[in-house]
Amino acid sequence: LRFASEGPLDGQLLEEDADALEGRITALCGSALGDPEEPVAGELAGKTVHVLVSLAGVQCVLVGMRRPRYVVDVVKALKQRPLLEPAMALAAVKSAHTALSMW
Repeated sequence: LRFASEGPLDGQLLEEDADALEGRITALCGSALGDPEEPVAGELAGKTVHVLVSLAGVQCVLVGMRRPRYVVDVVKALKQRPLLEPAMALAAVKSAHTALSMW
């Protein structure tokens, strides 16, 4: 599954579904991933990578590099905030997995 911050998403998720997923991840991680009052900021890809690199035992996450803006957004997301607590990251991944099974 491809995570992106802007649609179209090759038909896998509608833009509003991506927004819902970003909102869910941000709500679970609170201010560690952004503003809980404004959880959707078009940063699903960066937030997803941030969550994945925060997991215990994960030392590398491969990201697509087709668009320079995407790479800049992901790097910015990783530099702006410290890593999440591994338990929080795992809860976010489990929640995202549950949400994605709906689609």
